[in-house]
Amino acid sequence: MKKVIKPIIYVCAILVVSLIRTFLCSWEVAIYDAGVEGSGYGNFGQLSGNSYIEQSFSCEMNGLEGVQVQPVTFEQTDNGTLLYQLIDKETQETVAEGTVDTAGWEDAKFTEITFQRVEESKGREYVLRIQADNTPDGKGISFYTTQKQEGTSLSLNGEDRDECLVLKTVYKIFNLQEFIVFAGMLAYILLFIKLLYKFLR
Repeated sequence: MKKVIKPIIYVCAILVVSLIRTFLCSWEVAIYDAGVEGSGYGNFGQLSGNSYIEQSFSCEMNGLEGVQVQPVTFEQTDNGTLLYQLIDKETQETVAEGTVDTAGWEDAKFTEITFQRVEESKGREYVLRIQADNTPDGKGISFYTTQKQEGTSLSLNGEDRDECLVLKTVYKIFNLQEFIVFAGMLAYILLFIKLLYKFLR
């Protein structure tokens, strides 16, 4: 009986740990070419006054709850406040909006802008609008960009640019593929430990 119960306990433990890990984790998907070398990155200059950028992208998953961007701080510790909007490109409906304070942002470090989760986001195209909030000249922030990607567009104050923000979409949703991979990895590690223990006894 003991020999039957132990494997069941192991399997249940693996499944529970994998479920917890999968539900707690967020999933990030880059809309830019992450393989670009350092010299392939640039920026569009400071966002001051009420300047704004608009970046379009398509979602690969449901549960969109934020984006990660790489700021250019110009060695300043506070680049003012930014206004953001997430707009459904098809309906032109604003599905999320808010403000973010750039104080404490670090240059080139991925920084997350979070908003209320969009449950049915898979396959939909959105426009992220980021606008300076009456920021004085010389105090604005910028964001790293790289070469334009198919299915995306970037504009600065309404003028199209042949670039793409260094941006990752962030999702919070149960990911079956990741669950299976992680559970399999745990099972492999457990089996390896058991075999190693038997070998060393």
